[in-house]
Amino acid sequence: GRGSPVPTGAVPSLSRASLATAEGAKGLTVASVKLVGIVHGRQGRLALVEAPDGLGYILKTGDQMGDGRVVDIGRDSLTFSVAARPGLSPTPVVKRLRTE
Repeated sequence: GRGSPVPTGAVPSLSRASLATAEGAKGLTVASVKLVGIVHGRQGRLALVEAPDGLGYILKTGDQMGDGRVVDIGRDSLTFSVAARPGLSPTPVVKRLRTE
């Protein structure tokens, strides 16, 4: 496969082997993942999220992740549009980077 655009040292909890694309994230829910980093790539910002099992995903605007779609990646936040029940409008869900 192709290498990760993110230096593995930048996000200690994620190793190069555990990084995956959003395509493998169909079984996840937006509520179950946490935002662990945001990086600037050639095509804009990329968000690094971690699933409960420790697997990391690199997301860009427009990517589908589980029950939501990435609609915005800010300097310190990631916004999903989460599919509501049929007949209801999608709900925005914002994940923020923890500042320590």
